[in-house]
Amino acid sequence: LGKRKYKELRRAKRTAGEPPQPGSTQSPQERGAPGPGSADTTTPLRVLTLNVRGISSTTEDLRLLLTDTLADSPPDALVLTELKQAARGAMGMRAIRELLRDYEFSRTTVNDPETGLPREGVLVAIRRLPGCTVCFTTSGDPRTRGHLLTATLHEWGNTPTLRVVGVYYPCSGTDAPAIRASITAALGPLTADRTTTPTITVGDMNAALYPGDRAGSSQAGQYDSTH
Repeated sequence: LGKRKYKELRRAKRTAGEPPQPGSTQSPQERGAPGPGSADTTTPLRVLTLNVRGISSTTEDLRLLLTDTLADSPPDALVLTELKQAARGAMGMRAIRELLRDYEFSRTTVNDPETGLPREGVLVAIRRLPGCTVCFTTSGDPRTRGHLLTATLHEWGNTPTLRVVGVYYPCSGTDAPAIRASITAALGPLTADRTTTPTITVGDMNAALYPGDRAGSSQAGQYDSTH
């Protein structure tokens, strides 16, 4: 920030909510205090995404992350990808429900036809806020099931104020190209009106912006140029 803008922000934060001076006719909003239904724009939005690669095996890591490392600054939006489950009766989702007791969340999964257990999945969680409701939606394309989930926040029942899209782009399998194409097509209308409804798309894209970002070379360039 430039020095002038920085000073303006500091001044607004310092004077927000202060009682008016004797004889002052300024409203709280004119003094910098947020008005009804307005958000404090100086508060950062904390977004966390994590590829859990199997909910049962990483539950303890997630517990430590949320209750220890990030205890003083919990994420406002959380996206978990690759919600695999290796065995029945696993404590994964039960533990996650307890960890996310302060969140509204939903998930979309694809089950293995032989075991009936999730082999792919995306979970989106939004921290509960006073006066806000959260609506979760999936794409109408069945190929995006387990790979794309949208959470839309509505403040005080008004028009949408924020949209968080959790995605997982598969990188292997004969159907991966078709699934990736379906995800990209579904994201089109979700991001088209992002000036009206701020939209955050987060997750595991399995793509690198620069060649040096890729850890391996076996699939280098396969998806990067498109995604």
